[in-house]
Amino acid sequence: MNTNNVDLDTKTLRALSSPNRLFILQLLKLRNMNLTNLSKMLSIPKSSTYKNLTILIESGLVIKEPTNNKWRYYKLTPKGAMLFSNESKMLIISNDISKSSVRFALKPNSIHESSKDQSSSE
Repeated sequence: MNTNNVDLDTKTLRALSSPNRLFILQLLKLRNMNLTNLSKMLSIPKSSTYKNLTILIESGLVIKEPTNNKWRYYKLTPKGAMLFSNESKMLIISNDISKSSVRFALKPNSIHESSKDQSSSE
């Protein structure tokens, strides 16, 4: 993965398709959190929070931080942190949880030439 790009494979796109998962990413951007805290912040059951965390882990955006106690903390991976980086090609412009809408914007020159070629051939 290039240091200025976030690979948007199908697992990553799936992870970014949920307002709750986007909110989890935003919370983890601020600090590492455990399941109980995330569940309270999201106002959803721990089981639902855990399912969302599992999808984020499988996409490579979040990891479970190893600890010596019973609490397990979650944190962003470098890939997850890149979503919030000023250098990232993709910026999350808005995440309105109440309306369940998510908008994305691409910086100029972020579309690969192969994508341009495909769209012109259709």
